Amino acid sequence: MATFSQAGVTDFEVYVLMTMRRRFLMAGSEGLIESKLAEVGLSLADGQRAYEQIAATLADEACRFREMKRLLGVIDSESTHLNYGSALWPGFDFVASADGRGLLESAQYEHVGRELPGAKSPRELPPWSVDIAGFGKLFGPLEIRGKWPLFDEILPAYEEHEFRWDGDRYGVRFVWGMLLSSSMYWD
Repeated sequence: MATFSQAGVTDFEVYVLMTMRRRFLMAGSEGLIESKLAEVGLSLADGQRAYEQIAATLADEACRFREMKRLLGVIDSESTHLNYGSALWPGFDFVASADGRGLLESAQYEHVGRELPGAKSPRELPPWSVDIAGFGKLFGPLEIRGKWPLFDEILPAYEEHEFRWDGDRYGVRFVWGMLLSSSMYWD
């Protein structure tokens, strides 16, 4: 089993958090990013600096998985799978894997170790409270509407799904596999 550097995990997760910033800005909810950064003693400017540094480190697709392991303090250079308990999002594990050539294949957070949150409506769930599978269990089958690459320039690791709930059409958005928001579609 691989060991991870706690400082490396926090730095990487600040990078992940900052990849969500654009989507939260679009929703008028940037305060959530600032609050999460404050939990680890960082300002928005600190988060932006960390994001830029790690984005540069992970820029080359050919060595992205290897560099991710290095950032996280993983010593096992042969491993093609990563799995650690999240520092910023307790109750989630970060899971990533590489193909046989060492290229990053998948990376997302999975909800583990606790029951799914109770909610009477999909709009009641706060960001980062469930993963894609958990949301599907709570509110029925999801139909994927769009999926952006892990390192997309605008919306990295972003997915949109559609579902029916209580007779109405809804949309739900995830980043890195964690819930961002859900809303009713207005035609």
